Amino acid sequence: MLVYSKNDLDYFNSIILDRPPFCDYQKQWCQDLMEYRCLAVETGNQTGKDYWIGCVVPWWLATRPESLVICTGPGQTTLGSVTWKEIRRAVEGSAFLEIFEPTVSIGIKTSPHTVRLNNGSMALGFSTTNIERASGQHAGELLVVVEEASGLSKEIWDAIESFGYSKLIVIGNPLRADGGFVDLCNQAARDRELGIPRAQSTIHRNVPSTRSPHATWEKSPVGLADRTWLEATRRNFGVDSLYTRIHIDAVRPSLSNEQLISKEDLDRCTATATIQECAQRRAGNAGGVAGVKRIGCDVGEGVGRARTVVFVRDDLGILECHSSRYTNARDAAEIIAKLAAKHGVYETNISYDRAGEAGKKLNSNLDRLGFRGAREYRGGGNVGFKYAKNNRTGCACAFARRLDPDFSGRNSTTMWKPFAIEPGEYWPMIREELLELRYHLLGSDLTALEDKSDMMERLGRSPDFADAITQTFACEAVRG
Repeated sequence: MLVYSKNDLDYFNSIILDRPPFCDYQKQWCQDLMEYRCLAVETGNQTGKDYWIGCVVPWWLATRPESLVICTGPGQTTLGSVTWKEIRRAVEGSAFLEIFEPTVSIGIKTSPHTVRLNNGSMALGFSTTNIERASGQHAGELLVVVEEASGLSKEIWDAIESFGYSKLIVIGNPLRADGGFVDLCNQAARDRELGIPRAQSTIHRNVPSTRSPHATWEKSPVGLADRTWLEATRRNFGVDSLYTRIHIDAVRPSLSNEQLISKEDLDRCTATATIQECAQRRAGNAGGVAGVKRIGCDVGEGVGRARTVVFVRDDLGILECHSSRYTNARDAAEIIAKLAAKHGVYETNISYDRAGEAGKKLNSNLDRLGFRGAREYRGGGNVGFKYAKNNRTGCACAFARRLDPDFSGRNSTTMWKPFAIEPGEYWPMIREELLELRYHLLGSDLTALEDKSDMMERLGRSPDFADAITQTFACEAVRG
């Protein structure tokens, strides 16, 4: 049986490991692994890739004496708690493999994770940050398995290539528009065009979560994508959101960074009907629909192209905007005090960018004027955001959600309200900056705005309007 299964991974899973059979696309992966040198799979969540890898590793070790498997992934803990757990289940559940006296390491943070058989075969699990520790490991039959490969740096890919592997499996969500994972996926088409023999070439597969055999079931008994999870993800993140496209549809982003706020959502703010409706709602103020009034300030130094921008808003839109290249920290504090008095804004609902010397000066001037309860905002920090890289990202995403009637309708117990922005003197710059906000995913579910320096390079200036208005959504960001 073992000799037969050397070239039949599906047979090894069903007969040697005595596990439930693979689904159609997992069987295809088995065939691909036999025919091609490299298998690159872009997949959605909950497609059973770890279950499949849990079979691949012992199969390679048992059917190829003195062989080696090197597994790598984004973190040692993930390898231990997911990948090695599946390997351990597969090995311990097989009566046949007892003849190999297998030992599988325990502990989710063990480094490296190991599997050893008495035929001289061994598997090692290193996180991508420690993969260089595998250098010098060689075998006549070497399999390399890379999970969640989108985030790997060029140095990691170079290290993997240096192993001189017999077979390579690279699998994960298509998080990025470029990088080594994308290059490998694209290599498949080039190999095919050049007529490279299969044993030397790469095959690329794409498996969305909707191909799960349990996609139409209310609840999957084994953790595969089911109807409940699919519907909840689309409802929470949006059918057309970047998260859904990557984690369900397995669609690779076309750009390194996606636009955060759509033109339709932003231009709706300046429509005459929106402005009139918001004015009527404020006039009626039924149930306090206008919400809490807030002030956000991004302070400049009073020199160069940097501006001091102050926004006053309520939950129905922008009430007033001050902007000047010549307003220093002292003047900015005076302006904030006047706007707070004019619009009745409590000091705890005032926020300002505390970073840099200008922020420090503004802080002392606000203290001088008695606004000691004003909130210090640091875009690079992170206060209570589970899915956002930093405050800047969390606040910008909260503003984008506020403008999206579809998102608000799905995730709020109250009806969505319009948000109005009078298209005045500063509107062209406000619009330009907000439309330039771009984001991507870090890892599996962490959202990050692109580096501010990249945005500034496109704009030719600091995005002071965008920074000032988005920071006023700090409270909504934490709740979201």
